[in-house]
Amino acid sequence: MIEIYEPLLSIALCSYNGDEFISEQVHSILKQTYKNFELIISDDCSTDKTLAILENFAQKDKRIILLKNNTNQGYIRNFEKAISHCKGEIIFLSDQDDVWDENKLSKVSQTYKNDVELVFHDSLFINQNGESLNRKASDRFTLSEQVTPLSFLLFNGISGHALAFKKSLKSFILPLPEIVHHDCWISYVAACKGKIVYEPSILVNYRQHHKSETDLLKLKVKEKTKSNSILKNQNLINRTKKLSEIEYNNHLFEFEKFKSLLEKRKKQYFSFKLFYFIIKYNQKIFSFKRKKGSLRLLYAIPYLFGLKIKD
Repeated sequence: MIEIYEPLLSIALCSYNGDEFISEQVHSILKQTYKNFELIISDDCSTDKTLAILENFAQKDKRIILLKNNTNQGYIRNFEKAISHCKGEIIFLSDQDDVWDENKLSKVSQTYKNDVELVFHDSLFINQNGESLNRKASDRFTLSEQVTPLSFLLFNGISGHALAFKKSLKSFILPLPEIVHHDCWISYVAACKGKIVYEPSILVNYRQHHKSETDLLKLKVKEKTKSNSILKNQNLINRTKKLSEIEYNNHLFEFEKFKSLLEKRKKQYFSFKLFYFIIKYNQKIFSFKRKKGSLRLLYAIPYLFGLKIKD
């Protein structure tokens, strides 16, 4: 009988007050058909039953490594800690409230080749009770391999729960920045370094509920303020500045140009050059968006207006 070599894989799961769903998620991970993995769980000072649940799992399965923060770090620093402890050849990220398909590790690991830095897959949205919402991530975003660094200039269509990256990428993504979401940052760095591959299989039931950190289906009501446009523009400047620090990005000129146009926008009534820039690169900038062709203009129109009127 020929023994098939299965390299060690790592799963970085961050927990915080997740006792309502975390048992189901950990069970789904432990039932994977691919067996050679480590599950690194970093708990961020949970005050409910989460820690007791995880300690019980860790006692029964030696593949689980449970880390406990002394003080609350927040989800970015918590993921940073979990990732830093991962030793596997491929590192998967996990939310605490989803449900994994039993073949997720197997299917994603089979997709990897030498030139691939990151793989991501499709997901099914479920509600708090685990019932299908009859929508997939691919209904919300255009998911494909047509990903470049410019794809992350304004948006991100690759969610953390659906991505896996090479261990060699760790030294390039850590420490995780505060100004960019961790999944966007990891995907962006991967796009700068090499190839990103899309696996169209639905490999996670992605739970949407009132405590969800992300809100891809726009279920939550957000308060709008008059200063939103100015604040959003400044955050975008800061974010673009951070992304521009990656010297191996072959689109650095475009990133610097975009940042400069955002700065000028603060003193303009109309930002025609910014609008033209976005239209010029619309296929790459809006590669995750569902609208195609001339309909992409709808995404660009808000950037036609300057912020001088907000003074």
